[in-house]
Amino acid sequence: MTERVNLDVPRWDQTQYWGRVKYFFTTTNPLNIFKSDFELEKCKEIVNNYKKGDSIPDGLTLEDVYKAKDVVDSAYHPETGDKMIIFGRMSAQVPMNMLITGCMVTFYKTTPAVIFWQWFNQSFNALVNYTNRSGTSPMPLDQVAKSYVLATSGALVTALSLNKLVKRLPTVAGRESKIAARQGIMAVVLSRILMSAPGMVISPVIMEAIEQKGLLRNMKWAPAPLQIVLCGFFLTFATPMCCALYPQISPISIDKLEPELQKSAEKFNSKIGYYNKGL
Repeated sequence: MTERVNLDVPRWDQTQYWGRVKYFFTTTNPLNIFKSDFELEKCKEIVNNYKKGDSIPDGLTLEDVYKAKDVVDSAYHPETGDKMIIFGRMSAQVPMNMLITGCMVTFYKTTPAVIFWQWFNQSFNALVNYTNRSGTSPMPLDQVAKSYVLATSGALVTALSLNKLVKRLPTVAGRESKIAARQGIMAVVLSRILMSAPGMVISPVIMEAIEQKGLLRNMKWAPAPLQIVLCGFFLTFATPMCCALYPQISPISIDKLEPELQKSAEKFNSKIGYYNKGL
């Protein structure tokens, strides 16, 4: 009889970088976005039944159960179990960022184009953040609206300012602890920058070389779709590899928290010690 496994724990060691890479390669698999509602519910049923102790259905193997779990992880919220908005799912990251990044590095010469794609990019980011928010920390609608407006306006001001500088350069250069929150935000920012860098930097270099050789001279329509395909290629690998830079659950030393939280933690630890002595 096949030994039962804990599906609440990823099959790869999440304390190791390559273990996290393998996990994110499955959850960001863009093919999962094409799964129908029927397929998603079927996968969820397989996973839930196995977690309850049922035997693996006839005709299926443990590997099939794992594949069903990969699909569930890519489409359902890990805490609430609710089906996520399709464009906010991890499986939508590659195709959506492929489109956005490709268009941002292609249509940057006019102010309306910069404004539209920066707005589109920030709107997508807001959707992803809202969809993947903590299920135990509800976000009031007014807070969501304020964050969206600030992020969008900030991105537009930055992009328009940088766009003026880029025009002078060669074409090719074109609810928790606040301390813990800052660390989390820094980690997200770094991973997002590194995730976008290959598509934003390498693909324009490749396109510049192609255009200088005149390979697209008779295909005026080709640069934009080719740019998007190049961005998609880089994002397919960069997305899981950058998502895996940090563990999904990262510990933080108590002595690095705010004084009031340190006191609360000390009281909690003292209570645990008291109860243990009584056992």
